[in-house]
Amino acid sequence: MDRRTLLTAFFATGVLGMGVSTGQAHTPYRQWKVYRQRHLLIGASREDTPTYPLAKGIVAVLNEYLPTASARVTRARTRYRLGSLFSTNQLQFILVSMSDVIDIANGEGDFSEFGPVELGIVYQFGAHLLVARTDVPGNHTWLITRTLMDFGSSIPGATTPGANSITLHSGTRTAIRLEPQPEPLKTD
Repeated sequence: MDRRTLLTAFFATGVLGMGVSTGQAHTPYRQWKVYRQRHLLIGASREDTPTYPLAKGIVAVLNEYLPTASARVTRARTRYRLGSLFSTNQLQFILVSMSDVIDIANGEGDFSEFGPVELGIVYQFGAHLLVARTDVPGNHTWLITRTLMDFGSSIPGATTPGANSITLHSGTRTAIRLEPQPEPLKTD
């Protein structure tokens, strides 16, 4: 066997062996699912430049005063991709502009492909809103809202959303009214 044939066989076996040994390592879905269960992810987009520093500010406050949330920022390349991740429940919290919130909620504009997405406002940061899917438990959004109400003043534009906002998340509405935290959902 000449050297070229030997090297070709070696690399082919090595590449095939790596493919077999890694199994499903090429798809991070299982790890992503576990990561999402362990961390509160705040979605931002590179396209909407202010969302990243704002999301980092939110995460800093939550990790200092609500460490069990284990908050992290995750950043999508575009607003469209962020809307896609939110609409498919791969992200439960996103930070987007007010106009994007309206378009995502109504399934219009850049987000028409996803159809209407049920969401609720958690907190306001100037022209941007932290929103959550409505299937996020109210006790979770209550904790986030109360933490931001009590300790979020260092984040630029941090404001408690008004009661007449587009749609407040149920937990946020309860927190703003200074009502007790909702009971956690019971699982069987």
